[in-house]
Amino acid sequence: MKFKKLILPIVAIVFAIGMAFATTNFTLEPKNSPDVPNDLQATMFVNIGNSWYEIEVDCESGAANCQVRFDEDPVSGTTYQVYNSENLDDPAQGSANIKELEGFPPTD
Repeated sequence: MKFKKLILPIVAIVFAIGMAFATTNFTLEPKNSPDVPNDLQATMFVNIGNSWYEIEVDCESGAANCQVRFDEDPVSGTTYQVYNSENLDDPAQGSANIKELEGFPPTD
């Protein structure tokens, strides 16, 4: 029992130090960089009733507006425009297909 009380904190410290060096050369690419596909599976936003909600969606690649439909929407057939950020001037680009998401549209 004393052995575990002595060794476990030492092992935790060694792993913490090792993980500190695990991400060398990490740089964040700008959003508009050609190396970053910013409209693929990511956290996107929809504006429903003048409120913003986060969604996870794969918009694929393309030049059309990315749109989603919720499969349990009480008003069936309603599609929502997907945005990269909480800004109406920042629509997400994707394929012309309307993506089906599970569940109800988000609400407060």
